[in-house]
Amino acid sequence: MTFDPSINAGNLITILFGAIIWVVTLAVAWTKFGGRMDMLEFRVELVEKTLGRIADVLEKFSSSEKEVALLKQEVAALQVDYSTLYGTVEGLRKGEGYIQSIRRSNVDGEYTR
Repeated sequence: MTFDPSINAGNLITILFGAIIWVVTLAVAWTKFGGRMDMLEFRVELVEKTLGRIADVLEKFSSSEKEVALLKQEVAALQVDYSTLYGTVEGLRKGEGYIQSIRRSNVDGEYTR
């Protein structure tokens, strides 16, 4: 192994300062990267909380949807009852169903007009 006389203290100082600057730059970059990662983690946490709230709302919405379906069935049944009652009242208004003869003992009998 031979000694190279071209390497002197100036070259060593330059290499040492270059390494120090490189380490400082790496530390600053890592700190900025860490801050950005913390901010990203905070935002992801907020998104997760929001998704949890949305899941709760969708669950309540699905239960409300079932209740709306039941209410629609009830309204349909009431409409059938209403149309039946309407038909009966219209029939009575026209004279159908009244006992019109003197004989009132038999409701199912023939009605005279």
